[in-house]
Amino acid sequence: MDLLTEEILTDCLNLAKVVYKKGLTGTLILGDKFQKIFTALPKYFTTSDWDIHVIANSEITRDLEQLKALIPELVKGQAVSADTLFDIMTCKSLTEAKYVVKMAVKKQKEEQNTVGQLQQQVQQLENQLKQTQQELQKAQTKVESLNEQKLQIEAQNNQVKAEIERYKAQTDRNYKEKEAENDLYRTQVEIAQLHDGNPYNDTIRQV
Repeated sequence: MDLLTEEILTDCLNLAKVVYKKGLTGTLILGDKFQKIFTALPKYFTTSDWDIHVIANSEITRDLEQLKALIPELVKGQAVSADTLFDIMTCKSLTEAKYVVKMAVKKQKEEQNTVGQLQQQVQQLENQLKQTQQELQKAQTKVESLNEQKLQIEAQNNQVKAEIERYKAQTDRNYKEKEAENDLYRTQVEIAQLHDGNPYNDTIRQV
């Protein structure tokens, strides 16, 4: 039956070369949703590598079954996604199955490229984060060093202030002691002048 079908279709194509002298325009159905309009010239109305191919239905069924059997291996190898397996199982034609597989492989490849780019970006961000953490650690170390220097300077300032206050207190004490000694000497002189019997030197002048 397959051989008979091929012979009949081949005869029809050869007959069309005479009937459609200016060519034949038709629509090629690709699956359930896709169509493509074509114009076949009479010189190509034959079974050739250029245009139309007459293939037995048993060959198409065999190729379709082989393609369906290949899909699980492609899914395991992550060449296509798992949902492609269900799409292939519902295909009714070899053309539709090939289209589904090609689109699935293309989509999977694009997704893998996208994932690869995202992984590179994540790696770059991780490197930037590590570098930022290192810089932050250096900054924290520097801040700690500056804080330590600040504490040392404050301690030195406090020590200097304490020395200044001690010196001022000692100077003030010495001054007051000298004042007290001068007052004592002045009092002794006044008392001596009052009791020396000389009426002319009873008045003491402050110099």
